[in-house]
Amino acid sequence: MATVFRAVLPGRRLRQGLAALAVTGVVLAAGTAAAGAAPAAGQGPRHEAARILNPVLIGLVTEGGEALVKEGSLTARWNHEHSGISRIAVATDPKHGPLIAVLTSNGELLVKEGSLTAKWHYEYSGLLPATAQIAVASDPVHGPLIAVLTNAGEVLVKEGSLTAKWHDEYGGGYDIAVASDQKHGPLIAVRTENNELLVKEGSLKARWNREHSGVEYLIAAASDPVHGPLLAMVLLDGAMLAKDRTLTATWSHEYAGVWEVAVASDSAHGPLIAIQPDTGKYARGLLVKDGSLSAGWDHEYSNVGLFAVASDAVWGPVIAATSGGELLVKEGSLTARWDREYRGQVRWVAVAG
Repeated sequence: MATVFRAVLPGRRLRQGLAALAVTGVVLAAGTAAAGAAPAAGQGPRHEAARILNPVLIGLVTEGGEALVKEGSLTARWNHEHSGISRIAVATDPKHGPLIAVLTSNGELLVKEGSLTAKWHYEYSGLLPATAQIAVASDPVHGPLIAVLTNAGEVLVKEGSLTAKWHDEYGGGYDIAVASDQKHGPLIAVRTENNELLVKEGSLKARWNREHSGVEYLIAAASDPVHGPLLAMVLLDGAMLAKDRTLTATWSHEYAGVWEVAVASDSAHGPLIAIQPDTGKYARGLLVKDGSLSAGWDHEYSNVGLFAVASDAVWGPVIAATSGGELLVKEGSLTARWDREYRGQVRWVAVAG
């Protein structure tokens, strides 16, 4: 599964939270809100074993530029990964373990794989943090998938190992999103400078499919072996559309007036879609649906800054959101309780499962 990141480029609408100034946060050793809570029904030792094989992964960048990551459970301790960081992307799979990518304030892309204490691999340099983008995904068959959008609009992708060669996938890109699963392989989505959404699936050499025109700056992608690709985008008029199963599926109109969107998917629970409405009763709040594109929306939280989602076949959805100077995370269902994971302003957040 993939976590998607987008930068605010010159001339774009500024999104809440990405450019806000705030005080440096204070790390909580663990999520405290439900530290003593009993596991949900069915979450016994067998599920704990599954968690070890494919743990939830949470990454953040503090206002001071510190990259922190935790894995395994919401009550795990934060691991300090790097200083001087602009943004972070994370992914994980049962075979290769955690995949962590960071973009430094000096414009370098560093990536590690296998454990939180693994060594960093230097992957790319010369990136401007204000405009460059990074995205990662991973699956047990195809291994890590790493994508970067350079300041010149080049979409570069590598797959299989951290030492693989970069493939120049597209010139003139404005946004990127990636995902991967063991059946369908890599999924790469690009919003072009002409506001078109192009997507390819199966290999880095696959042909591009023209999916839609009139796309603003928000695209998101996920994939799983059962439900196939999941794509979401926001059009210039603020309408959010989504499709799943195949690249040739019909687009479904999901919501009008959307500020931000994130998606995830897994074989057991199906698509997970999160949005931040731009207007109306839930403006700047967080709405989430799971199970199908036709599911109803759940209002999860109000006055949200940043948010990210992931999904796991055993443990279900993972939702992270910042609000009021805190990072909150919930896991297992849309009605689960929020755990306070970090106190202090957060510059970037990413989750994987």
